[in-house]
Amino acid sequence: FISIPDQRYNEYRRSSDFIKEYIFPGGLLPSLNRVTSAMTTASRL
Repeated sequence: FISIPDQRYNEYRRSSDFIKEYIFPGGLLPSLNRVTSAMTTASRL
């Protein structure tokens, strides 16, 4: 599981770099907070 620190997520989301442009075009690393928030929303546990 690869993620980006919560503090850098918003800046990372709006920026472009070599890896985002050529290796994983259209990809976006989630922050741990975003992942746990999505899991909480989708889970009934």
